[in-house]
Amino acid sequence: MPGAVWVANGAAGTLSRIDPATDTVVKTIPVANPPQALAATAAGIYVAVRSSGVEHRGGTLRVRETAPDFLDPALAYTPWAWGILSLTNDGLVGFRRVGGIEGVQLVPDLAASLPAPTDASRTYTFRLRNGIRYSTGKPVQPSDLRTAIERILEAKIGAPTGNYFLDIVGADRCRPGRPCDLSKGIVGEGRTVTFHLTKPDGDFLSKLGLISAAALPAGTPPPSSKHDKHPLPATGPYMIASYRKGHSLTLARNPYFREWSADAQPAGYPNRITFSFLPNSAGSEWAIDRVKAGKADIAPELLALSKAQLETLRTGYPSQLLLRPHLSTDFFFLNTSLPPFDDVRVRRAVNDAFDRRAYEALQGPGYAPTCQVLPPDYPSYRRTCPYESGGPAAVAAARRVVRSAGLSRARVTVWMPSAGVAQGRFMVRLLNSIGLRARLKVVDITKGIGAYFDAIGNPSTRPQIGYTGWIADYPSVTGFMPPILSCASHNVSRFCDHAVDRLFAKAEAAQAENPAAAPALWQQAERAVLLQAPIVPTDNGENVAFVAKHVGNFQYHPEWGVLLDQLWLK
Repeated sequence: MPGAVWVANGAAGTLSRIDPATDTVVKTIPVANPPQALAATAAGIYVAVRSSGVEHRGGTLRVRETAPDFLDPALAYTPWAWGILSLTNDGLVGFRRVGGIEGVQLVPDLAASLPAPTDASRTYTFRLRNGIRYSTGKPVQPSDLRTAIERILEAKIGAPTGNYFLDIVGADRCRPGRPCDLSKGIVGEGRTVTFHLTKPDGDFLSKLGLISAAALPAGTPPPSSKHDKHPLPATGPYMIASYRKGHSLTLARNPYFREWSADAQPAGYPNRITFSFLPNSAGSEWAIDRVKAGKADIAPELLALSKAQLETLRTGYPSQLLLRPHLSTDFFFLNTSLPPFDDVRVRRAVNDAFDRRAYEALQGPGYAPTCQVLPPDYPSYRRTCPYESGGPAAVAAARRVVRSAGLSRARVTVWMPSAGVAQGRFMVRLLNSIGLRARLKVVDITKGIGAYFDAIGNPSTRPQIGYTGWIADYPSVTGFMPPILSCASHNVSRFCDHAVDRLFAKAEAAQAENPAAAPALWQQAERAVLLQAPIVPTDNGENVAFVAKHVGNFQYHPEWGVLLDQLWLK
């Protein structure tokens, strides 16, 4: 047809011919595999399609990583536990299962579509897909979603994500260790399930995408560590075949799984995934050695590797060492209630003089420099930096600011955990270079990082500056900026700016009522924060993984980490 337009639909695996005069589809041609490109010639239209991946299915993927805390969705909270359970369990919605920024997109999972809220953004109604069964063969029912949330709120030892569901009608009457009744807040009828909230929550769909909200059959007992011995039913492509707590785990294919959404829960490639967890006495080097020796295929979460170790791996194994950003920001907090950082001019001067590239060189691989609050791969992230980039001119200018503020030689104590002495000394040198008189205070964390956070959070300690960071449970700005920078958060910077809080509130309201407008409002709020400079952002952490040469299709998901089910064994 002269003037016709051809459109490829990768998700549907089709090629459509559209009449531009009427903007209607004239003909649709199935091409089986996802089309990737089109080429028009005199002979016709040529279509390049992506492999279906069938040739990569099969085999056993061997993983070496840190042991999960729990395998009960209501109790699990470590990244590696969530990564495992994202292979076995599903909620009404999920985060698109693909690496990079696209992985923060919410997509329907057990639900057929994402609903628009009603009743002033306080009611969400979902329709369940048909034909989805647990690994026991039992069909998924609307009441199962109520079971999942009730178990979170009645967990005797306390569920880490319990606070996220307190706006559901009836949740305020639930108590840990006691039966929870959400029959008025979560109503199942036919194939639909309706959630009633006491107030709008722009992050409600994201919270339902967490592993803790995964469906479980009605009648499932309350959360208990005993479920680690008797795994709960699975809906995903894999189920737990065996588990020795702290030692090993085997996932096998779920015989009742049929792919209902390639975006939410695609069929996995390996037939089995086996995990051997790092012994308490072993570090990440142990896992790397197993991959090098051919005894493992991947070490997906390498922790506490030194700068020298990472640089050696990057030099010797450049194609096997894979670094990908995760949703975190590290920073020095500046106590805005105490001199010298109660003066915004001094806070800005510190940020201007801070040489982030030199700091990156100090830390080595695994850290990407930043001068903003939000990390990459966040929906509202836009790269920006209102500060100077350090260097002699910026230091000289900062020194003049400190002098004009009458704060030359003001005493400053920099608080650091014992693992960050080098970074602490970097900041001490910087503060001294701009005219302050700084010293380092190191808190021993050999028995746990809690000692450091207890120290800097103690009102009697009154630290002027210290090192910390933030990683949110889900990719939404509501769970990132307000918890560390709002008046209500009692943050370590003691930062409280009611104008900034109003911007937060405006952005949060838009997220519930007009999601398309929310990113611009969050960006405005971030700019306002950066101008007040209550923190010195330093870097965004990166996940470090080491893979065998025969492993392909590596993808790092912002929420679930390395997508183990999507790896190919060549």
